[in-house]
Amino acid sequence: MWTEVLNPVLAGMFGVPEERVFEDFVQRFTYLRRAQTPQEIADAALYLCRAENVTGITLTVAGGGEVH
Repeated sequence: MWTEVLNPVLAGMFGVPEERVFEDFVQRFTYLRRAQTPQEIADAALYLCRAENVTGITLTVAGGGEVH
């Protein structure tokens, strides 16, 4: 979806080349200013699997940025 739909639209909005759209989006709209690594996402999932005192929780691993 990024390549076919969002890159052309967001490239115009952000004023960056299409190949830089994802990186620019992450820099502008996430708290950490970087994409999350697979290890960070795995760590969050493992935390929820191992935590005996946490039930019924939704944990968003998005670096502080969410698109609604």
